[in-house]
This record gives sequence, structure tokens and C-alpha cells, in this order.
Amino acid sequence: MRIHIWGIGLLAFLLGACIENDIPYPYIPGEIQEFEIEGQTEDTKIDATKRTVVLTVDELVELEELKVTKLVANSEAKILPDEAVCASAKQFPDFSFTSLSDLPSNANTKINFTNPVKILLRTYQDYPWTVTVNQVINRTINVENQVGQPVIDELNHIVLIYVSASQSLKDVKINALE
Repeated sequence: MRIHIWGIGLLAFLLGACIENDIPYPYIPGEIQEFEIEGQTEDTKIDATKRTVVLTVDELVELEELKVTKLVANSEAKILPDEAVCASAKQFPDFSFTSLSDLPSNANTKINFTNPVKILLRTYQDYPWTVTVNQVINRTINVENQVGQPVIDELNHIVLIYVSASQSLKDVKINALE
């Protein structure tokens, strides 16, 4: 009988100890505030509502191993870039930095930006961001007796140039080609 009373008492105690934790985690949004890369030619465009970052570089920059020189998020956020595009995901800092000199000597901030890159900011919730690097390639062509501007189709690798009617098509001289 005594065992039953102890058992019921223990069961009542255990059930009383099972409270529901209804205190929510704080809401701290993960936001990228500043982002810069090597060879950047224009100001960074950050859209906090769409969680996107757009950067522009010139045609001489290698997108495959581009160094992030500045990445500032809110102080509570842990920065987690996509491991598949990092040169060394374990050496990429998981905290904000304003310059490479702020980082340890073994840090590696190189990322392959040939395609848009996903960066996850983690506070108490996860906030996925997309970073896109646009490479501006200036194409120019100029031929003797050219009329108007050339039509350059980069996708199909075609250039259409108009010359005056008096120009022999067998003897077209190229003045500039870039």
C-alpha cells in the first residue's frame, strides 16, 4: 500500500514538473548592412525586404575566387555562406568584419560568384540572403566607314556592323575591337 502511495505521489510530482515552455525566442532579424568585394566598381545595392545584395565588378575580375573585403551584419547574427562556393568554408569568418585586417591571418573570404550565392544569417531564426555579382563587360568595335552603332549579341556571339554603301565588303578595316 505504501508503495502505491509513493508511486502516486511521484507520478503527481512528475506531472506537475511538466510545464509547457511558452516563452518565445526573441525576434532579432538577420540583416546585411554592408558588403564589399575586391574589384567592386559601383556602390553595393542592398534590399533588406527581398534579402538581396547586388554588386558590380568590371570585366577583368575573376568571379571564381573573389575576396569578400567587408561584410557587416547585425551583431547578433552568425554568418554562414554556402559551403559549396567558399574556397574554404571552415576558414570563412562567421562574424561581421569591416576589413580584412580585422580577421585572423588564416581567414579565407574567397567565394565563387559565377552564380548567385546564398548566405544564411542565423539569429534565433534563419534568414537566407542572396548575393549576386554582375560583371560589366564593355564591348566596342569600330570599322572604317562604319554607319551607326554596331549590334552586339553576347548570348549568340554575333556582332552586326553597318558600313556605307561605298565600302567594299572584301576590304573592311577594323579600327578598334575590344
